Amino acid sequence: MSSRNANQFVQQDTAERVRTSGNGIPFGRILAAEIMKGRSAAPRRMVLAFPLILIVIVACFAFGLHVWMPSWVNYWYVLLLPAMTALISVAVANIDGKQRWRTTLSLPAAPVMVWWAKIVYCLLLVGLATLLALGLSALIVAVSGVQGPSLVDFVVSALMLVLACSWMIPAGLALTARFGVLIGFGLPYMVDLLVSIIFWGSQRLWPFLPPAAMINLPVPFMKVMPDGVPLETEDNSPIKAALSVFGGQSLTALVSCLVWFLLLSVLTGIWFSRKETN
Repeated sequence: MSSRNANQFVQQDTAERVRTSGNGIPFGRILAAEIMKGRSAAPRRMVLAFPLILIVIVACFAFGLHVWMPSWVNYWYVLLLPAMTALISVAVANIDGKQRWRTTLSLPAAPVMVWWAKIVYCLLLVGLATLLALGLSALIVAVSGVQGPSLVDFVVSALMLVLACSWMIPAGLALTARFGVLIGFGLPYMVDLLVSIIFWGSQRLWPFLPPAAMINLPVPFMKVMPDGVPLETEDNSPIKAALSVFGGQSLTALVSCLVWFLLLSVLTGIWFSRKETN
């Protein structure tokens, strides 16, 4: 009996060493497993549901009234995009959370690699949904013949929006894993709304705050101010002059968003590794 227990202990110790060393499974296979695990879960349905709201609204105005309403695109990425990002992060974390991370623990891979696979998976879903929403909106604008942003404007805006909201992914994953669904969704979403509303008009601070950057960066491309007012009808002001062109502040904001995303991803990855190995 003691010999069997000793063998089991050696096997468990060996598995733990392989798992924590990160040499068991390559990252590509971990990511593929994450994607397969969520193939019938809620995140994929969100990728279709959230863009559909914008697509229907744009189609109704373009084909029904023959007008382009940039305010609706603004409302979508101000309100629905951060909500979608937070919900996708919560849903991905909750797949393993329901099983108390047993699947994660059984993988012969470093926990930090599993964590990064979840982050990349969420980022792919958010990116796909954003490109779908703005890409089909661009197609509708082109087919209907209404005057609106070009396809390049839509695509560039989509890519910037994904980068600007990417900080919510590691934050949402970590908060959900630690505190549950309500905190995992509510805290990042409320922070995003409050920071964007309070600081979008601060010329010195907004480039360093991703929530404010998310609603400011698309202005020169979507021709709509962060408050939903079309750029051409907005009263002249220093903030309008600053946001109406893509310049140094915009580049600073993009770099800042990337730094925030990487910093939160690294810190939450370290936390997750310690959580799994304790």
